[in-house]
Amino acid sequence: MSSQFQQGWKRELLAVNQWLAVHIGELEPLFASYMPARTRTVARARAEAARRRLRRGRSAWNAWATGMLNLLDLLPEDARLARLWDYVAAVEFEPEGEVDLAGLIFPGALRIAGRTAPRDFSASHAKIYGVFDARDAVFAREAAFECATFHREAAFGNAIFHGAAQFREAMFLGAVSFRKAEFFDDAWFRGALFEASFDAAGASFAGEAGFGNCRFLDTVDFSGAVFKDNAGFDRAKFDRPARFCDAYFGRAAWFNEARMDPATSFDRARFAAGMDFGGAESLEPQPSPVARMISSIERRWRDAR
Repeated sequence: MSSQFQQGWKRELLAVNQWLAVHIGELEPLFASYMPARTRTVARARAEAARRRLRRGRSAWNAWATGMLNLLDLLPEDARLARLWDYVAAVEFEPEGEVDLAGLIFPGALRIAGRTAPRDFSASHAKIYGVFDARDAVFAREAAFECATFHREAAFGNAIFHGAAQFREAMFLGAVSFRKAEFFDDAWFRGALFEASFDAAGASFAGEAGFGNCRFLDTVDFSGAVFKDNAGFDRAKFDRPARFCDAYFGRAAWFNEARMDPATSFDRARFAAGMDFGGAESLEPQPSPVARMISSIERRWRDAR
């Protein structure tokens, strides 16, 4: 790749990110290392640029995001420039008041890890092309991600949702983790698509947990999860093994018409109230271990009453 092309690409990067011009001399040498150092001055400038774009509205934000994605398509074969693009494309900010990211495009990573969103947080219909990191985040009120698309990993491990969590018809194209997340209100995932692994081991659901009509293309882990209210997995499809080992269902559990991988496991799962496995079946022809598993669960529940 010619030096002239690289210089032209950098000029385009500066044109899309005018805030970067005064910092490029300081920032670019840092990316010669695989683990580049960070400078607070540049981080503050990047964060302020993101806040200004948010204030200018959705059109201005998405014009920037589209410009960044176009630059990614033309990215020279240069690891330093790739790391520079990753840094400039990433958005990391402290939520202040109500957060409205609905319909926004994020070309790189979006990080709110460890932060608190004090009011409603909306990212419905957002398209996040980089890693989404909300580990240990606190959502004080409603968190809306309906119809959002997560192109890479989405990390909600240990996150706390005090208000309703809305993920209806969201698309998770990379691995997603809600490990040990706490939902103090309803959690709605109905119609969501999970193309990679889904991990909600040890998660706690105090309100309704709606996973009906979800499609899980990879492994699923609800081991040790606690469902204190109704849990709906009706018509969900599990293409790979799902683990509900040691899960607790405090109220009704619906798995009616679900389709399960034969290796799905409910070992030591506890059902404190009603359950419905009517019409649930294996992805493989009968006779199936799933049918025997459902019979065992229903017999165990009857015996415990």
